Amino acid sequence: MAAEIINLRPRIKERDKRRSKAIQPAGKVAVKDVPKRGGVQRAWDFDCPKPAAEAIEASVQSIEASQAAKVIPFRTGSPHEQAYNLYARASLIDEDPAQYDAAERLYREAIAIDPKLAIAYTNLGNVRYRKGEEADAVELYEKAIAIDDRQPEAHYNLGYLRMERGKFGAAIESLRTAVACDSRFADAHFNLAMALEQSGGSTNEDRRAIRTEAHSHWRRYLDLEPEGTWADIARAHLR
Repeated sequence: MAAEIINLRPRIKERDKRRSKAIQPAGKVAVKDVPKRGGVQRAWDFDCPKPAAEAIEASVQSIEASQAAKVIPFRTGSPHEQAYNLYARASLIDEDPAQYDAAERLYREAIAIDPKLAIAYTNLGNVRYRKGEEADAVELYEKAIAIDDRQPEAHYNLGYLRMERGKFGAAIESLRTAVACDSRFADAHFNLAMALEQSGGSTNEDRRAIRTEAHSHWRRYLDLEPEGTWADIARAHLR
């Protein structure tokens, strides 16, 4: 996992962790059976301060050897750089259940230093969600959006949680915003298409419009991710 994170990419792919549900039959399906792509997504920033990037890169060997956040060197600098270092340290461990508490502490320390670090709110929201605190997660995603409304992961994560609750109208709104912020966000296209198809429509005209929009997102998903189980599901919906 560390090798992927070190690149400080804007999003981490997790193909091995994604749901692998069978293609659903035509007709109404239970919310729990709707195949949703991915899960809550980690937020990354394209503009990582150089000291933070250097600190992470210099720490790879010790991180891999110890698997403990406390051994990662802390690089001093401006408040933003200090906060970013804490955020980056937390991002190395925030998907390990044994490290949830440590990751949460680091994200909260980052936010205390730099309350405008939106990505830290998003990732802290992910930790809270994984710990079963969905209401906290929603609040944190909303705080991230209030600070930076162009952060696609926060919008996506809200949409994902709304899909989990069967709130397809609200999920569509969040997922549309996510793909508007990042047109290459494959998981957002997949889940937006799924949410649209589950939302139905009150008239035949509404249903045709919904289907047309959903198909556009299935096709866009296939442009971005043409191989694998999820691509097969997208193709099935286009038949």
